[in-house]
Amino acid sequence: MASSKKLLDRRTITVATISVLTGLGGFALAAALSGQQVFGQKSSFACQLQPDTPGGNEVWTVTYRHEKEVKPWLKMVEGLPEDLSPKERCQEIAQRLEIYHQEGLKSLTYLENPGQPQKEYYVCVKTKASYNNCILLTSLKPGSDPETTFQAMTAPLTGSKSTKSQTYQQRTGKGTSVSYTSNDPTIKLKSHLAEGAP
Repeated sequence: MASSKKLLDRRTITVATISVLTGLGGFALAAALSGQQVFGQKSSFACQLQPDTPGGNEVWTVTYRHEKEVKPWLKMVEGLPEDLSPKERCQEIAQRLEIYHQEGLKSLTYLENPGQPQKEYYVCVKTKASYNNCILLTSLKPGSDPETTFQAMTAPLTGSKSTKSQTYQQRTGKGTSVSYTSNDPTIKLKSHLAEGAP
């Protein structure tokens, strides 16, 4: 009798474990299908589809979570290379920001890549650990206007209004136009990070 009770307890534990794992897997699948990325327990950056007010569509956007708030940071725009989908590019940038966040994010800007025969630009970050070196976040598509692309990409951080036209990459790759003004391209990140961030 005791043997069958132990067997019953093991089956109950096994069924309960499978139920919990199935539930978690279902939650992750539902989040993936809805276009939302679930933040890891300790992660600060993730990707989400965010509304694109001018076009009424959704745009893949790197978001930053601190405390109980999630804020959009960087939109995936047309001037980014097309070797990855907007979602994949967003995830790549979010992963890099997560690493750089641990090194003490200071600023975000774009620079010309001097090692290329034709003018090419990249978006980069400075961290406390990198001193004055600007670390690659993502390259820009050759031939794209770096100022316009950077301003459109960082619009959630700067809250900028615009005078130049820029097209966002939608979920389908099609775009909508919105404009931006010309300012110093360096964005100081301290005010956009949680207090006590590295």
